[in-house]
Amino acid sequence: MAQVITGDETGLLKVVDPVAGTTRLVSTSFSQNRRRGVAALSAAGDGGAMARRFECARADGSLETWEEAGEGFEDDLWELGARRSGLAGACVGLSSSREAIVTCGDDGRVQVTSPGSGAVGDKATMDVEGSVSAFDRSNELVAVGGREHELSIWNLESAERQWRARNVPNDSLDMRRPVWVSAARFVTETTLAVGTMYKQLRLYDARARRRPVAALDDATEHGVRDLITLSHDKVLLGDIAGAVLTFDLKNLKLLARHVGPAGAVRGLAKHPTVDTSFAAVGLDRHCHVWDATSRERTPVASIYCKQRLNALLWLPDAPPPPDPAGLDDPRDPDL
Repeated sequence: MAQVITGDETGLLKVVDPVAGTTRLVSTSFSQNRRRGVAALSAAGDGGAMARRFECARADGSLETWEEAGEGFEDDLWELGARRSGLAGACVGLSSSREAIVTCGDDGRVQVTSPGSGAVGDKATMDVEGSVSAFDRSNELVAVGGREHELSIWNLESAERQWRARNVPNDSLDMRRPVWVSAARFVTETTLAVGTMYKQLRLYDARARRRPVAALDDATEHGVRDLITLSHDKVLLGDIAGAVLTFDLKNLKLLARHVGPAGAVRGLAKHPTVDTSFAAVGLDRHCHVWDATSRERTPVASIYCKQRLNALLWLPDAPPPPDPAGLDDPRDPDL
């Protein structure tokens, strides 16, 4: 099974092995400091397989790039490749690719940074016109939303808004419904799943209309904190009380209630290659891993990480070394 990297509110990064049930610091050269707490993690990937590099956004406004440690780093699994300062606001969104690192602050500023650059926002900076508490990226598109900030889709190349959601109709008392988009995820480039702090789950199709094409009130008992897609027709959400739920996107029917977390969920992540495996971290200081195909809704692994966790990401297993017996020998006379 792949390993998980977790980031906590004291600034520590750890590699968690769900099979062995162990944790290890990414680097032993960093000490705990709440001002440098981890805000978000992201790894570049191609075709579902993540590169051996990841980015970390911190509470002090710094953006770090970590790479696999080479020779001379016997005690460290990863080495710090770059550290940049200047993130806008508190980071609520981070997305890495081989071409760019995209970050979004709670003040609505989106910054695009080159992986090899020493300055944040060297490629582009744009304002999405409102406070942000939900962010996701799909290629050159980003989706944002927040408190009294309806969901919208922006193009990173043109720095223009391409689509904006419209609030749902007034309630039975003809009162306006408040807006608080707390989680958003692209299902396709035009379809998005959205969770709100008012316990709602919504599905938008930007090609069809501005209002949700499907909506479920009281999807959870508490506000939605994070949301990911397990497949094209299943969505997983975690709330601020520790509930982890799987819904069918076709009819927004509850499929499973996963037990385990004893505090607010702060991060969800799907396995990079296995759609049925996912993990969650949060205030209960554990990294929980589930197998969605199991009839048991309990985690297959729960690893205690000591500090309250803010973010996580999966790393695939390293490719096995080549078999020496299968290599061509240049001394072979038959070659």
